[in-house]
Amino acid sequence: MNRSLLRALLLLLVWGVLIWLWVGRNQHEHLSEPSDSTDDSEVLGEAGNAEQGEPKGDNVSPGFTVITSRPPPRPGIPASTELLGEARDHLDSRGQEGSCGRYSLIGDMADPVLLESCSLLASELDDTYAERLGVIPLGDPAATIILFNDRQAYWDFSEQQGLSAPGYAAHSKPSRGYTAIWADSRRPKDFAKTLVHELTHLVNRRALGGNLPRWLSEGLADALGDTATPAGIQQLQGLEGAEGQAERLRLAYETEQVPSVARLVTLGSKAFDGGAVSYDYEQSALLVRYLLLDPELASRFRGFLADLAGGAPYSPELLQQRQTVEWAELDHRLQSWLGVRPALPGDSPH
Repeated sequence: MNRSLLRALLLLLVWGVLIWLWVGRNQHEHLSEPSDSTDDSEVLGEAGNAEQGEPKGDNVSPGFTVITSRPPPRPGIPASTELLGEARDHLDSRGQEGSCGRYSLIGDMADPVLLESCSLLASELDDTYAERLGVIPLGDPAATIILFNDRQAYWDFSEQQGLSAPGYAAHSKPSRGYTAIWADSRRPKDFAKTLVHELTHLVNRRALGGNLPRWLSEGLADALGDTATPAGIQQLQGLEGAEGQAERLRLAYETEQVPSVARLVTLGSKAFDGGAVSYDYEQSALLVRYLLLDPELASRFRGFLADLAGGAPYSPELLQQRQTVEWAELDHRLQSWLGVRPALPGDSPH
């Protein structure tokens, strides 16, 4: 082979590689792996605060295409033998082993209704997550679900793990491979919501990585958890399942107690829900729900999640670039969707 032909082949090869790199750079499925989170613990408030009611609005989640080709998954982390031993110390007769869908299970809660609900909901969560958010969780669940029959035992275990326990019913630590729940057999509906909310924090790691801001992590968890029932995870529709949160946020907006969306999306983990009076949880839940249901913004929000799944670092700028809506306009749209009464001249906060 002469030198001219060899040089031409090498030039074609170089151009081919450059074109391939350019195309890959402009696709949403970035190939870098997400960075680790320094502290991805999540806490959900008392499950009894969840409220049921009639659906409001007729919004339904539109169809879309999920990602099917991705870099290696962010693996789930199994709970350590030491941590499971600490949990057993607080379980009656050191608990029983079992399974909940593809998750390992230990606990002293033996209610057959809740155990059946646990298996059903855990089994269908991955598929529902992919359908609703447009991102397929990769790899297998490796975490353990710990179910406590006694609330005080749950609180004691939580405090042992460094959490302020009283007033809470569940928490998750994806980086340590577990979800712990006080499973009150008198409240099967609340248990279903709590379980799916907490497991979504674990699934987020396998789908989006471990370094999500609190508002997004909590908002996504509510987008799945608020639609869970003992019979399965229902369709995301209007304000169904989130009526209580919507009413609290609506009243807070009308009395000018809620800061802007622009503030929410920039909050660090310590600042989130850090005020004496905070509506960060409600604002997160309803913002994510609105973005998933709005006919114009839903596909753009899922594109943003696809960016994160592919390895793009989170930033408010990335979200706004994807949404193509200014923060003030997004605030206005969210409030209109919630039915917030516009302030009139002369109005003052109550």
